[in-house]
Parts: sequence; structure tokens; C-alpha cells
Amino acid sequence: MTIAYACIDTGASQIMTHPTIIEAVDEPGRNTGDAVTAVIKSSDVMITVGLNMTRQTFAVLAAVSVLLGSSYAWAQEPVGCDKFRWDVTRERAALSQTNVPKLASGSDLTGALPQTVILDLKPAAEAKLPSPPERAPKPDTFAGFSTVKNIPANGVYSISLSGSAWVDVLQNGSFLKPKVFSGVTGCDGIRKTIKFDLIAGPAIIQISGVSETAIKMAIAPVIE
Repeated sequence: MTIAYACIDTGASQIMTHPTIIEAVDEPGRNTGDAVTAVIKSSDVMITVGLNMTRQTFAVLAAVSVLLGSSYAWAQEPVGCDKFRWDVTRERAALSQTNVPKLASGSDLTGALPQTVILDLKPAAEAKLPSPPERAPKPDTFAGFSTVKNIPANGVYSISLSGSAWVDVLQNGSFLKPKVFSGVTGCDGIRKTIKFDLIAGPAIIQISGVSETAIKMAIAPVIE
């Protein structure tokens, strides 16, 4: 039996990890960045995409939980700049710039990429986001959005943030799934960075679940 580890970003500075078998992770319909439901009872953890759990997946996860016992864990996100999943020197430098322009929530972001801005936020109930966030924001948090008017070409772009937040990106009226993301604490200037496959044209970036009234955001094409 080959063991894999499922990692769920709760968005609350915590990642839940749980051992499972590789067949459960590779089940059709499961992709990095999917919203999932985790059912936790005693030593059992069952994870499903949405609310549709197949009997096979249920049985597999239950069996693994019995096999491994109460080995799931809530773990704080990694600490330190070297714990990002890839080198973030470029993203960190962008977020460390001084004299960064402020951008009011709802305003367009024009001009060539890369760009770094300080996005002013509003109380979540007043933010008037174009679409409800895929994860409902907690009470007493702040949110905002901006439309990047011109993604110059199809490709991978990174969105990096100075603080903890939930990020939604929309193009052509649809939410995009992140290609990959990484977040750590204890790295001066940067908290999270996320990569998205974008197409040429406008893109809406929604930020929610922020504890402060502003957040620094850097957007750049990814050079791989």
C-alpha cells in the first residue's frame, strides 16, 4: 500500500494534513486547488470534493484511518522564507518595494505587468465583490477587488500577497483554479503566493478574509 498525504489549506494560517493511499488521491475529479469537505470524527478523516463522496472513496479513507490510527494533524504553516515551495526572491522583492501606489477597491489596474500595489479594502459586507468568494469570509474581515485590464498573453501569472487572505481570480465570468500555491509565516514582506493559468484579456482579482484594511499585492508573469 502506497501512502500519500492530502493537504488542505484552511485559509486560517493552518494546513490540515492527513495520510491516505495514492488511489484515493488520484481518484478522477480531484485536482490541486479544488474546494473540498473534510469530515473529522475521532480518529477518522474523510475528504471529498464538494459533497459527493463515492462509496469506494469512503471505504478507502475509513480503512486507511483505521490502519494509521489518529495520525492526522493540524499543523501551522511552515515558518521561514526557505519553506516556500519554490524560490520567491522575485516576488518578495516586488512586495518589498517602497512608494507603492495605492489602489481603491473596485478600481482597474492598468499598465504593463509586473505591478505591485497596495489594495485598499472595505468591510466584507460593504466590499461589493463581483462574485461571492468561493470561501465565505469570516466576520469582521476586509475584502476588495481589482480588474487587471490587460493580461498581455496566455500564460502563468503569480499573485503574491503581504498578508493572509483568500484569493479568487475570475475570467469570462468563471472562477479559476490555482495552478499551485504556497504560504509561510515568518518571512518578512510576503505571506502567500499563488500561480494561475490566465488567458489574454481582463481578469478580476478578489481578495477577502483580510484582518487589515489594506494589503500589498504583486502580480507578475511567471518565468519558468
